[in-house]
Amino acid sequence: MDSLIGTVPDTWTHAKLVDVCDILAGPSSRRLRIEQRTSANVPVVAPQDLRNNRISDDADVAVPAEQAARLSRYRIRPGDVVCSRTGGLGRQALVGEWQDGWVLGTACLRLRPHASLNSQYLTYYLGHPAVHDWITRHPVSQFPTDQPDPVRCRSSSGQPTDATSRP
Repeated sequence: MDSLIGTVPDTWTHAKLVDVCDILAGPSSRRLRIEQRTSANVPVVAPQDLRNNRISDDADVAVPAEQAARLSRYRIRPGDVVCSRTGGLGRQALVGEWQDGWVLGTACLRLRPHASLNSQYLTYYLGHPAVHDWITRHPVSQFPTDQPDPVRCRSSSGQPTDATSRP
């Protein structure tokens, strides 16, 4: 089967991103009272924090814990994928365990894959050059994903792993 990333096995499926993920844009800037990050507040993820498919640990902005609690809808959790939605499109990062509860920034999108789509696969798929080019020319809701069926990925040891389990 031909796809955005080239020829893929006929057993793979083709779906729109909106059909395999819950998509949420970050809150408006009026809802965020940004301050310098300390150990007492909650980090806010901004596009500049998305590097090499990871969220940088040196994010320098945050919100007070009370405000983060009111923004519960915008809190990220392990297995989410955060993408830039303005400026430098094509940045994406997989949320790690230590970033659980951080707040999604205004200029970001949160993709929360359904059980049928592996978060790690999605992160690397979004980083593919052909996919990056497509993203800059189309709205996110129309975004196609090509995925193995059943969705499978390989662990760092090269062994197949069930992709429905979160990293």
